[in-house]
Amino acid sequence: WLRLRLLPESAKDARAVAKTQLDDAARRAKVAADRAAEVAPDDPAVTRAKVDALRLADDRAVARTLAPRLSSGTLAPETAYVLAALDLGEASPPWPTVLERLRLAATAETTPGRARAALVYALVRSGDAAGAKAEVERMASSPRPHPLLAELRAIVPDPAAGGDAGVKDAGADG
Repeated sequence: WLRLRLLPESAKDARAVAKTQLDDAARRAKVAADRAAEVAPDDPAVTRAKVDALRLADDRAVARTLAPRLSSGTLAPETAYVLAALDLGEASPPWPTVLERLRLAATAETTPGRARAALVYALVRSGDAAGAKAEVERMASSPRPHPLLAELRAIVPDPAAGGDAGVKDAGADG
């Protein structure tokens, strides 16, 4: 999902591969979530998996109908990630909420994972180049850097130059 958003429009072959991988992952996630729902339909973890699978499949409208079941009370880090990622697919995400949720989710990761990578992406899109650069450097210092580290570095503008590294909005890509 994130790889597709990070790839430039000009990388048509790489984007096609990433889209195929995303479609396959979304299909598998939906099947797994549906099977889990047959066994435990009221389990919050199942609802979370269903929301995430729907988001991956770019079915945000249906995911949004389930999301309120996740957002009551204190959010677990994984739930925070799922809700933040769902918001990231929107044209105008609620940045303070997205960033707060992704920071919470990132604190639970032992190595840079999907939450920290999404946090870098969100920081860039929200205009916080310095925050994005700090997170990328934190990821780079990990013994096991994130597989999207190079792509994330490429989108982070130089805070000193005040420039834009070119992340537009690929919100319609799932």
